Amino acid sequence: MGDNYFLTVVAALADRGDTITSLFHHKTYNHEGIFAIKPFVKGRPEDITVDDLFPIYNNQPAFVKPTSDGGWWLPLLEKAYAKANVNYEMISSGRQAEAARFLSGSPAREFDTNLITQEELWSSLSINLKKDYVITAACYHEF
Repeated sequence: MGDNYFLTVVAALADRGDTITSLFHHKTYNHEGIFAIKPFVKGRPEDITVDDLFPIYNNQPAFVKPTSDGGWWLPLLEKAYAKANVNYEMISSGRQAEAARFLSGSPAREFDTNLITQEELWSSLSINLKKDYVITAACYHEF
């Protein structure tokens, strides 16, 4: 799956209080299958409406799957992210900072570890951990 950067940020934020649940207007399934999600687009909260119809491949959701306990919040978030970015294809590659801004509305920054020393990286990580900032990691490959 190409949008692992999105999943990495979701996983980090899901471990932080109600950051993810606060994105949803409805906390339970509604029988119309329509969900209003309020992520951040260009820094501002914006309602994005999605339905519960997902692309299917081999009788399974084509992209992220429901959680192990049957929750559909992750596919709904991914669908809202795809909609905000035109379609699923447009989120097949991207950056964690983009996903972090979309989900949290907070400023986000990426560090290219190939351009800084180990000491600079460790110093930056230490400072940001002390500030209780969300930190994620990913490997990007350029082909």
